[in-house]
Amino acid sequence: MRFSGLKIALTIMTALSAVGLSVPVAALNQSSATIYRLNAGGTALAGTPQWQADTAKKPSSYVTSPSTKTAFTRLSVNTSHPSLPAGVPASMFQTQRNAPSDGSVGLAFPVESGAYEVRLFFAEVRATSMAAGSRVLDVSVEGSRVLSNYDVFQHVGGHKGVMKSFAVSSDKVLNVSVSANVGRPMLMGAEIIARDEAPAPAPTPSPEPTPDTPTNPACSGTKVAASENLHAVVDGKSNTTFCLASGTFDLGSTPLSPGTNVTIQGATGTRSSLGAINAPTKIVGTAAEAIITAGGNNTLRWLDVSGSNPGSACQPNCGR
Repeated sequence: MRFSGLKIALTIMTALSAVGLSVPVAALNQSSATIYRLNAGGTALAGTPQWQADTAKKPSSYVTSPSTKTAFTRLSVNTSHPSLPAGVPASMFQTQRNAPSDGSVGLAFPVESGAYEVRLFFAEVRATSMAAGSRVLDVSVEGSRVLSNYDVFQHVGGHKGVMKSFAVSSDKVLNVSVSANVGRPMLMGAEIIARDEAPAPAPTPSPEPTPDTPTNPACSGTKVAASENLHAVVDGKSNTTFCLASGTFDLGSTPLSPGTNVTIQGATGTRSSLGAINAPTKIVGTAAEAIITAGGNNTLRWLDVSGSNPGSACQPNCGR
């Protein structure tokens, strides 16, 4: 389905995080216990358990990067983002630990071998970073990249807190590293939660598509993993085909803006004779007017953009 200068008007009420997980959080048992809380760059904060201090004069013993520094802002930070758990102190987002642009903010927590949820807290508060692309972060947990090209400002805007969650299996030490592709790496806080693994239910076999249930054609072009920042890959690009992996791509508050002659195709899905789509590639965002602004002569295929307006021109190939 082709669009010439059309805006796909989609209202998504909740922005979901598109991250790479070592173990899916949903596959873990409800039983959990918070074992560490760290207020990066700041004093101890009230909570159960308490948010431990990490100051310039007395860095936390969990900080492993000696070249890092602390910083603070007196400006208030909005904590209304749906990713933030109830009770997270707003003052935590007013302090941070950061590193030189070629360094990293490293943490190491002693743990028992097992399953854990790692929660990392961010906010863009630096006056010179109030623009998309000013600070772009990578996050690794236990030596594996779990978040790539993450732009806090592009995702939620300035002076607004956000939490990124990763489920991992750890040995005796749970290692976290935040580095930067652009700007200085920074971190406002960290929370480590022990999880009891539950046996995964046996998967329900997917029925084979019937002959009258078409599947999308094979995609040949630039492969895009669900952990990648779709804005960084697609925005402004022309004359390119992008093959998106299955998973959720979170566009944040800024519409995706490809150039011209661009094809964006999701992973293999199926469509019934009535046009309903089972598309494993999902696009979400919080932009008020549109989450995708299609340029001239562009093609969008097999993307689940659930929540689109009833009159959206993206049917049937965008899914709804």
